[in-house]
Amino acid sequence: MADSAAWSAEIILPFQLLLPVTVQVAFASVVAVVSSAKLPGDPQPIAILRDDRLAPQGAVYKTDFETENGIVVSENGQAGSVGQSNAEGFISYTSPGGQPVQISYVANEFGFQPQGDVLPTPHPLPSHAIEQIRFAEEQARLSAQSGN
Repeated sequence: MADSAAWSAEIILPFQLLLPVTVQVAFASVVAVVSSAKLPGDPQPIAILRDDRLAPQGAVYKTDFETENGIVVSENGQAGSVGQSNAEGFISYTSPGGQPVQISYVANEFGFQPQGDVLPTPHPLPSHAIEQIRFAEEQARLSAQSGN
């Protein structure tokens, strides 16, 4: 268990220094979900098959690793356009139910933008709501044209 904690601190601490709080929370959530997955039988150490990193130099960094149980993480950091640190990457693993999970993301001046089939999506708007939005936009356009 101590190795697990050391591994978590080793991976997460560099991100805490470079990434905005929203990205840190999202990444910590993914790490928590992945690390809380219980495998049947006795817990066994999971081998790291690949671990390639470029230590942070300013906002530039790179992390790529893969474990024997199928977890793959890749992330690249670079300087953002308004002084922030941007990140983009992906994580993939197999859920406890056996479903492949793949999430890619970008974190930049526009916020954290994850994409993946497992992420919840908003329900489509009903047609009457779309019509109300269209009507409001038309009214705003007419009002702007008339100077009101």
